[in-house]
Amino acid sequence: MNCLVIGKKDLELIRRCNNCFDEVDVLESGITARNRLSNVDYDCIIIKTPLKNEFGDMLAKYAANKKMSAVILLVSSHVEELAESMEEYGVIVRSFFIEEDDWKQMMRWIKMMKRKLSFFKEEQNDLEKKIKELKLVNQAKCLLIERYHYTEEKAHKAIEKKAMDNRMSKIDVANVIIQHIKKETIK
Repeated sequence: MNCLVIGKKDLELIRRCNNCFDEVDVLESGITARNRLSNVDYDCIIIKTPLKNEFGDMLAKYAANKKMSAVILLVSSHVEELAESMEEYGVIVRSFFIEEDDWKQMMRWIKMMKRKLSFFKEEQNDLEKKIKELKLVNQAKCLLIERYHYTEEKAHKAIEKKAMDNRMSKIDVANVIIQHIKKETIK
């Protein structure tokens, strides 16, 4: 897991991050951080306020909306007030002065949430793949119905039979049908 720390150099914070993450990058300004975040994904982003040209809350919102990262905003005061306003963005607001045990607990929680997010992302990718396959098979069925006047049931069975007979997936059969009908149309 990797981490981006943004703010004035804090050796204790960097030490804690180095103990929890495989890779830790440190930047001092929000502008530099925004540029980095447009190119690099981080598992955790820690913003120690105030930054050079801004407080850091807008950067936290930007980071939370842009990536699937845990975002922690470290502040010296008004923790509860800021926590309430950042809650809808999923930003964790904590005081600078986090006890070591609380820090470790927060890091364990972040790692656990990253594993869960990773699981959900895999599930989402699987569902997107299935939807893409269904669309392609449905497109092939529609072409069979339109071009050869098949019923929907007959088109479905034809794709399934072709897939079984040729030991192909339905998606591969659908691609063959679509390419074949496109070639016929061009002639």
